Amino acid sequence: MYQEPKNNSTNPELKKYYSYLKQNGADVPPDYNSFESTLKDVNASKQYYDYLKKEGFDAPDNYDAFASTFGLKKKKNLHNHHQFSQNRVRYPKLVLRVLKNLNINLFSMKEEDK
Repeated sequence: MYQEPKNNSTNPELKKYYSYLKQNGADVPPDYNSFESTLKDVNASKQYYDYLKKEGFDAPDNYDAFASTFGLKKKKNLHNHHQFSQNRVRYPKLVLRVLKNLNINLFSMKEEDK
């Protein structure tokens, strides 16, 4: 019977961190490959980072440092962040969601407030 070869991680730091978390009683998936797959999802990795900080596990000071330390973030091209059309900037959905949560309507602001 054919079995797929196990995924040998190209990220030894993440593998060490998984071992640390498992040995110290963190809520982790049963195997490293599941852990790595879970953290590839940005929302899941942010939630997991928040959990680690809340429970007092050793973790970088902020999510961006966490993501870059363990290779979870892919570098994005600046053109992917902003879409220009007719001299107006179309803001990414995440920015608009954050502004909405802060009760800031970017389009109702006066030009001098921007």
